[in-house]
Amino acid sequence: MGIMPVVMVFLAHWLIPDEPLNRTKATGVAISFFGLLLLVGFVAFSHLQQDIFGQISVLSGAICHALCTIYVRRHEPTGIRTLATGTMTVGAVISLVLAFAFENPLRIQPTTRSMGQCSPWACSQLRSQPSCTFG
Repeated sequence: MGIMPVVMVFLAHWLIPDEPLNRTKATGVAISFFGLLLLVGFVAFSHLQQDIFGQISVLSGAICHALCTIYVRRHEPTGIRTLATGTMTVGAVISLVLAFAFENPLRIQPTTRSMGQCSPWACSQLRSQPSCTFG
């Protein structure tokens, strides 16, 4: 998700009138993109063809996060609770549609062990389970 600020600068240039892309911002974007390349490593680019769906998903998540940030900035007078509720509702609907499109969530049968490893709340409900760990 380190690409989100880079995407944000470009989207803000087109979607927010008082945020034009100037030399200073372009230089900052170039430096941050180079920093991402250093963090990820240039070897990672040799695997670009392998898991394209996962890579598109990460890029789509960064774009959605940037769009949400722009939306909140443009609609500040609306109220933070209203914006948060709307964002969570839209995200839930999209996730639900994708869950049914790619998986069958009605067939999932979680075990108490898997619930304990994923959720601190579940661990508090299943204190007798020795396999209940956070990590």
